[in-house]
Amino acid sequence: MKASPAEALAGFIEVKATRLGGPSWRVRVQCVRRPLAPLLLEGRAATPALARRLALVFSLCPAAQACAWESAAELALTGVLSEKRRKARAAALQLEALGEHLRRLAIDWPAAFGLASAAEGRALQALSTLRARALAASGMTGSGLEALLSEALAAARSILPIGKKACLALTEALSLEEVMERLGSLPAPLDAVMQRLQRLPGRLGRSRAPWLDIGSKAARLELAPAMKAPGFSPAPRLLGRPAQTSALARRHQAPVLADAARRTSGCFTHSLAQLLELELWSRGLEPPQRLLCGFSPEPGTGVSFAATARGTLAFRTRIERGLVREAACVSPTDWNFQPGGAAEEALGAIEAPDQEAWLAQARLVLLQLD
Repeated sequence: MKASPAEALAGFIEVKATRLGGPSWRVRVQCVRRPLAPLLLEGRAATPALARRLALVFSLCPAAQACAWESAAELALTGVLSEKRRKARAAALQLEALGEHLRRLAIDWPAAFGLASAAEGRALQALSTLRARALAASGMTGSGLEALLSEALAAARSILPIGKKACLALTEALSLEEVMERLGSLPAPLDAVMQRLQRLPGRLGRSRAPWLDIGSKAARLELAPAMKAPGFSPAPRLLGRPAQTSALARRHQAPVLADAARRTSGCFTHSLAQLLELELWSRGLEPPQRLLCGFSPEPGTGVSFAATARGTLAFRTRIERGLVREAACVSPTDWNFQPGGAAEEALGAIEAPDQEAWLAQARLVLLQLD
């Protein structure tokens, strides 16, 4: 089948599922994408206008694309990240990811389960506010940034008014039963969504792929040169293996997620991690280094890692005499939807008697991952 003009430019994800007999299926996943970073950036002057260009081109996580590029460029030019700029960019990343978590939990999952959401209108309004403020935050500092953040976080709290009973701190060692008791006091339809997710088959959405750990020195040293290779983006590897990235990857060591990960589906555990981040982020800013970091492997080259709702966005650039000579980007979709990666494993674990039943479960896994 010939790709559409949009698919030819942005790419697409190909999933092939073949029934093996009984409830078992063989699944192959391939991410067919044309690398856009070289097309948009290489040969151009390394100016702030390039960040605005990226924010206009990408409808998904535009603030993250801009912040990741700006940080990689700053590292290439100076070797370090300005703490003032990093704070502003991290604020933009947090607001954008917070909005994406709200969309997934308050709009997408209720729709997937056929649950009416009286809060959908307010959620859409809050999402619009968060998106606009995220795009503005990266260029602000001081009292202006603080005022913007206060307004945006208030919009998020209006959709998820979690009281003390429902509070799920990342540092608490809670059992699954204690988690479910607290989730029962969430506002509708979030309470029903989490109940539905908790009842899904335990194997659904699970993957044994290692977490993408950007704090690992070995991982960073491997990624810096590897990202130059033309074939790395559609099939990235970390220490020779596929890796997975998500909110759960960032928080998998939290005690509150441990029991849930052992006993429930990946769909539930991933959503619980998003809920934990949503609550954490709606209360204030997280330390900037948790959301944005990077390094310069050699003069003129910068590599940045930015947190998004779906996982880690990595950017690499080389700047010479004020011009972008090399640019590469690896998105969460590239990590999770590569051959042998998290999506392929999770989809391959689905047990279903026919295609219709397989697709019904596959849609839930895809909603969990992307």
